[in-house]
This record gives sequence, C-alpha cells and structure tokens, in this order.
Amino acid sequence: MSILKYKTQLPRVMTRIVTLALLSFLTLFSTGCNQDGVGIFYTISQEEKQITSKISEVSVYQVVEVGSTIYALGGRTVWQQSGDNWNSLGGGYAYNIVEDSGTLYAFFNNDDENLDDGQIRRLSGGWTTVDDFSDDGKLVDIGNGAYALTLSGGTLHISNSLTDLSQTTSVGSVSIVGGTNVGGMTYSHYLITDSSVYGSDGTNLSTPIAFTNLSSTDKTGDFAAITDDGTNLYLITTTGQVFSSTDGSNWTYRNSVGESVDVDFGAASYVTIDGTDYLIIGTFNGYYQMALDGTITESPDGYAASYPELAEALVYQVYQAPSNNDIYLATQNGLWKRTDSGEFERQ
Repeated sequence: MSILKYKTQLPRVMTRIVTLALLSFLTLFSTGCNQDGVGIFYTISQEEKQITSKISEVSVYQVVEVGSTIYALGGRTVWQQSGDNWNSLGGGYAYNIVEDSGTLYAFFNNDDENLDDGQIRRLSGGWTTVDDFSDDGKLVDIGNGAYALTLSGGTLHISNSLTDLSQTTSVGSVSIVGGTNVGGMTYSHYLITDSSVYGSDGTNLSTPIAFTNLSSTDKTGDFAAITDDGTNLYLITTTGQVFSSTDGSNWTYRNSVGESVDVDFGAASYVTIDGTDYLIIGTFNGYYQMALDGTITESPDGYAASYPELAEALVYQVYQAPSNNDIYLATQNGLWKRTDSGEFERQ
C-alpha cells in the first residue's frame, strides 16, 4: 500500500520541481534585461536580420562609389549593388578597384590561372582591358585622377591616365600601401610604402620624406594607411600608432589604438558624422573611432554586445560614400553599412 501511494505522489512532486525551475529560469533572464545589454530579451532585441545576399558569404576588401552605384571587391570578385541585392560582375581574379572620372577600374592579376598577365580593366557594359602588365600590381587612388601601380619587380608607375603609365620611378622591392591628395602642402599628393613616405606632384615622386622631428624609436611597425581631411595628413602604422602632419614632413604622435592594422589595405579614413569630423581606423579586431585630437570615441569593447562579428572582424577598408555620407566597413565577415542612427546593417 505504501509503495502504491509513493508512485501516485511522485508525478506531483516532479511537476512542482519542474514548475519551480522554469519560474526561476524566466525570472533570472527577465531581470537581466537591462541597459547594460544582459539577458535573453536583450539578445533577442539585438538579433540581426537574416542575410540572404551572396556578398555576406565572402570577405569584402574594398568599397567604392561610382555615380550613385556602390561597388565592392569581395572574395576577389567585383560586386555591384542593386537595391538589397549584390550581383557579381565576374572577369576573373580582381586585386583591387578604384574610381576615376565616373568610371570603375579594376586590377586583375595573374593569380587567376585564366590570365597570363596582370591587366587594368574598366567597366563599360562589361570589362574592357585598357592596359597590360607582365607582373602583379596595384592601383591606388591619390586624388585628382592620379594613380599608382607598383610591380613586384620594384618599379612604381605614376600617371594621371590609367592608359598611359609613361612616368616611372624605381622605389625598390616594396609595395605601395596607399595614397592621399592634399592641397596647400609641399606636395599635392602623398604616397606611403610599407617603410617610407613619398611626396608627389601627381606625376613624379620625390625621394622618401623623413620624419624630421621624430626619432626612429618613436615609430613602431610598418606604415599601414594614410588619409587626410583636406588640410592635415594622418598616418597609421601596423601597430596602431596614429600620427598627424600639416606639411608631410613634420609629424606629431596622436594616440594608439588597441589592435594591429593590416598593411595590405588602407584601413583608415577621415569621415564626418553629424557634422563632426573623425578618423575611423580598421584593425584586426573591429574598428576604432578617433576624434582629430586623438581621443578615442568608439572601440570594439563598446559595440561587441550588439555586433560581435563586427567586433571580431579584420577590417580591410573604411569608406564614406560621397553622395550620401554612408559609411561602409569592408571586413572578413562581410560588408557593414553604418546608418544615420549610428547602428550597423550587414549587407
């Protein structure tokens, strides 16, 4: 009789235990819904929309606007934005893209087994070859229609026309990282390699510019990115150091971000957000936003809860579209666009 009674009461006891456990579970996570972003309901509120675009499946290295159309280099393929969709333009193995006089140009290098030589092509209905090279190269937009192409043999070509690279200057076996166009300085254009800063009149290069007021111990790492605000130059090293200059020769240390910067892409840009000027610096783990006086205003720790994939991503490029000031981050975890509210949408 006692055994029968025990079996009858057991389900009731277990029911009470399970009910209490569920209530405790819900109480714990609902109280965690607070301004600090802890708890299951906060997590659900920050859930990103499902991405169906194919560009979200590849690493994105560059973004450029031509007219009112956005193009991206992702997975070594050039993509064109069309509404919420992105269409591949094909053409082979693209190394980088630039805009010149309302036309998109891309450099296709010989890492693609279907190409015998590196080629510069422009987009006009489809891809049209405008110049050939016997080795790998890179295009760099340095403003006013001037571009740089460096070959792995060490010869740097500078020209205001992508179809006539007649001016050459040997800079040794280094690669050009980036360039920028600034008026009112000693030179109208500035280029950096991984180890030197060069001044240029848009066609010819000067000898490397020295950091006249800094000792060699003040800079660590290679040069990774250069940008400008129209008046000042900003230089970022692979160790995350930020320097500024008003003449291209004298440089002032501003600050250091907490992560390393990739040397192969110019992962820094001068941007304007709500009327205030900043630098956004892409690193191996998310981006940093810095005021022009060197104060860091945003870092991965601040947005990791809302955008964990962005906070952990290697950022290859920061780009602000001229037509509407949208900011794009090209990363190993796809392409991200910053909205007017300061949030990010994954493309």
